[in-house]
Amino acid sequence: MKTQTLLLIGAIAGLVLIFSQLKPQEMSFYKEKGNYIVDHITS
Repeated sequence: MKTQTLLLIGAIAGLVLIFSQLKPQEMSFYKEKGNYIVDHITS
């Protein structure tokens, strides 16, 4: 059960990375909404 859960989490993380690489246009929409959060963390 634990190995299946880890594989599922890994697959989801992989899909997120793939989508962020393939669709920067769509991801920029989320980045604009979350920019203030990123600015507070990095500054």
